[in-house]
Amino acid sequence: MDIIFNDQKVVSISTEKMFGDKELRSNAKVLFENSGILKIGHGFKRIAKILLERGIHIKGIEFDTELAAYLLNSDLQDFDLNKIYFIEFGDNVSFDVKSRLSAIAP
Repeated sequence: MDIIFNDQKVVSISTEKMFGDKELRSNAKVLFENSGILKIGHGFKRIAKILLERGIHIKGIEFDTELAAYLLNSDLQDFDLNKIYFIEFGDNVSFDVKSRLSAIAP
């Protein structure tokens, strides 16, 4: 899971690590349950399921690129972000912060 703060800092953390550490789990709960912190991402259905299993109710979902891709082209079988990006832009996703932000929220 990648989390972007203030359009600059990207933090990647595995769910195992996040929920294996008491402080990280507590911080994740505060982050994900705060509706004032808007969340933009890909595959919130899976993320919400993982969080709900751990007692965290995600709030403030602003946009889900996987859901948007499904609504635009429900004939696709695979809604992987890299594949969707390639179909739309004819290029691969770049993993620097600006590319992530522009790919997710133009």
